[in-house]
Amino acid sequence: FPSARLGKYAMKQIPFTRQSATFGICLAAILEYIAAEIIALSLDAVKDRHKKRITPRDIFLALSNDAGFTALFPDAVQLGVA
Repeated sequence: FPSARLGKYAMKQIPFTRQSATFGICLAAILEYIAAEIIALSLDAVKDRHKKRITPRDIFLALSNDAGFTALFPDAVQLGVA
């Protein structure tokens, strides 16, 4: 994730707050970690189904079965998508 672009975007979205110079770097690191966790959980779901590719269905199953993501993002996993 481009840290400079994330920092500029955050400054536009939250205009009257002070942010450190490394705010974009921290935000990029957090987003990269969340993306890596989603891919790892999806890969485990793919291996359980004995497949080779990650599909949107695998991502949905992985996130809906994980207690940490459902607690962190309760509205992110839509049950109607299944």
